[in-house]
Amino acid sequence: MKFTRKRLSFAAILLVLLLGWLWYDHFIEDGNFTIVTPHTLYRSGTLSHHEWKEILRENPPFRSVLNLRGKPHKADDREWYVREESLSEKSGISFYTFGISANTKPTLAQMNEMVEIMRAAPKPLLIHCKSGSDRTGLATALYLYAIEGKTAEEAARHLSIRFGHFPWLTSHTGAMDAAFAEYVAAHPQR
Repeated sequence: MKFTRKRLSFAAILLVLLLGWLWYDHFIEDGNFTIVTPHTLYRSGTLSHHEWKEILRENPPFRSVLNLRGKPHKADDREWYVREESLSEKSGISFYTFGISANTKPTLAQMNEMVEIMRAAPKPLLIHCKSGSDRTGLATALYLYAIEGKTAEEAARHLSIRFGHFPWLTSHTGAMDAAFAEYVAAHPQR
């Protein structure tokens, strides 16, 4: 009995370490970068300077960037924004800023505006927020539902733990799920 308990404890520790490594590799090392629709839509967290350079070295896989973090107000938080805006401009990439909070449900008018920005943006389009989980999940779901015509169920898969979206317990990011449900109710597919 003692031997089995030790094995189970060891297996649990290995599982936690493996999950931690996978989380680090996908969310930290890869910036939560995912190809949603090849040659059309990408999603990620805020890319580092190194990640930008890597992407631009291979010819930009996207022609537009939609930043959902908004324009930073604090001077010490502007470096990423200035870098991203500058690299986009130098590379001929259209740069859009549409700030929303991951913890507050955007209005229907804001979501409609976001959809119109995504519809008009040159493709391929990269959508990102800080970690690429919550706000990016909502924008991706809106894009897939409103622009690509995917079902609400298919689109909502981008608001999932797979991308780091965790709307349970004390998290307020369930606002993104509620916003998507509100958008779907206001814009039923025909």
